[in-house]
Amino acid sequence: MYQSTRTSKAVGLELKNLRSCASTDGDAWSASVYFGGKRIGTAMYGGTGGPVEVDVDDQTLISIRKTVEGAGYQMLDFNGSPYVEPATLHGFAEFFFHELAEESMILKKLRPKLRNSTYVHLKGAPDGQFVVYSCSFTPDTKREIEKEEGSKLEYFLNEKIADLL
Repeated sequence: MYQSTRTSKAVGLELKNLRSCASTDGDAWSASVYFGGKRIGTAMYGGTGGPVEVDVDDQTLISIRKTVEGAGYQMLDFNGSPYVEPATLHGFAEFFFHELAEESMILKKLRPKLRNSTYVHLKGAPDGQFVVYSCSFTPDTKREIEKEEGSKLEYFLNEKIADLL
C-alpha cells in the first residue's frame, strides 16, 4: 500500500507543486521533481492515455532508479504481482512517477477525511472498502472499535498510512 510514496520518502525523492484536474482518461497532472532537496526537473501527464513526460536528465534518472530499487521498491501490477520491468530507463520513469503522482493525489484527498474519521478495513472486504466511523482516530477510539469489531478487524487505515500524511 503506497509503496512508491514510502520508497520515495525514504530516499528523499518527492513531487512538489502537484496540480491535477479531471480529463478524458483519468487525471491530468504536473509536478516539480525534487531529489535530495534539490529541484531536478518536472513530470507531467496529459490525462489522455498517452505517456508520462519526465523532464529529468538521464544520469539523474539512473541514480533515482538505483536508489529506489536499493530501498526495496518493486514494480507491481494492479493485482500486486511483480510487473515486467520496462526495457528502458524512460519506461521506468514513466511508470514510477505516474504511480507516485496517483498515490500523492489519493493521499491529498484522504488527509482531511482522516482528521475527523476513522477508517477500518475488515477481513474479507475488497481492497479500498472501509467501514467509516465519524470520530477522530485516538487510542480510546481504537480500543472501542477493536472491542466492537473483534476478530473481523484487519487494520486501521489511519494507522497504516500515518507516516505518509
